[in-house]
Amino acid sequence: MVLLCSKLDDAQYNFSNIFSIVHLIQAGHSTNSLPSQILEPLAVMLRLHFVRKNKPMKKSFLLLLLFFNASFAIAQKSTAWYNHTLLDVKNLESSVDFYTKVFQADTIPYPFPPSPEYIVKWLRVGEGIELHLSQWIIDTTKVISEVPSEPRLVGFVHLGFMVISMDAFLKRLLEVSSDYKSGKYKQPIMDKMPNGAKTIMIQDPDGNEIHIIEAMPAKKSKKR
Repeated sequence: MVLLCSKLDDAQYNFSNIFSIVHLIQAGHSTNSLPSQILEPLAVMLRLHFVRKNKPMKKSFLLLLLFFNASFAIAQKSTAWYNHTLLDVKNLESSVDFYTKVFQADTIPYPFPPSPEYIVKWLRVGEGIELHLSQWIIDTTKVISEVPSEPRLVGFVHLGFMVISMDAFLKRLLEVSSDYKSGKYKQPIMDKMPNGAKTIMIQDPDGNEIHIIEAMPAKKSKKR
């Protein structure tokens, strides 16, 4: 607390300094797991200290503090989050090639000892989401279903990815995917989501269906 207050005393009371102070609180939480019994009084003390030092910034700082407290409360409620999907594939090399080139996924270390039964590659797609690919060494002839999303079957249906630009994604897909370049798979048909976002369905080398949705741009405020 003394350190934080000294930071406040030395600050020029602009938003970059305020965010630095908030970052100190976040760092303390992430390393020390500060409970709400400590964070709440700490937030009050910071608020009183700052308002006393610089009254003109009172409203802006209080709004920022409210945002931080709300964000922390939401984070505290989240006890689980999505991490990865595991796919058994026929050919690990071709599957890794597809996902790294089409979706620009990064390979990440596989933390377990090698297995005599299968080979594995782990990929990271975006922030905190992983795709794990595994190929059985002994027998790769058994396929659950040759038809993805076949009616009356319970299990995997499709993967879903968001993209910034559908046009750029399609261009990359047709350039780097051997299955689409060779004509094994037909060019995807463009459709639209209920909100107007562009969407297509594609397939990976094993025929797994992948739903692609273009991210909608944020609506601009009409207020002047």
